[in-house]
Amino acid sequence: MVTWLKRLAYLLVITVSLVGVAAAVIFLTNPRDEDGYLAYYEEHRPQLAENRPERLLRSGDAACDWLNSQVAVLLWPGTDVGDRDLAHRFASETGGSRLNAVVAFDTLCGGTKVVIQTAHPWQQLFGD
Repeated sequence: MVTWLKRLAYLLVITVSLVGVAAAVIFLTNPRDEDGYLAYYEEHRPQLAENRPERLLRSGDAACDWLNSQVAVLLWPGTDVGDRDLAHRFASETGGSRLNAVVAFDTLCGGTKVVIQTAHPWQQLFGD
């Protein structure tokens, strides 16, 4: 009985360690890119980027905060987690801009988006 519990404990430690390593790799390979976020607006929406970088970053951070708060909900069966789906859901729930959500999800909180989109078990098994 004790041997069985030891094996279970080892398996749990190994599993948690592997999940931690995978999460670290995802977040290290998808870092926060404030310059990329602002560069998008400077190139495509210069009227918004001009003299308002702090305001743009706050709105991008709000989109990331929303995404972080939705992780458990977005992993539920039947939930669409594509870029357009996430942006539409953000806009309908918060009144925020879909464009801002897409740009923020890609540049400011890309790690969270990758976790949601790659860990969604129903998409992995059955596709869209």
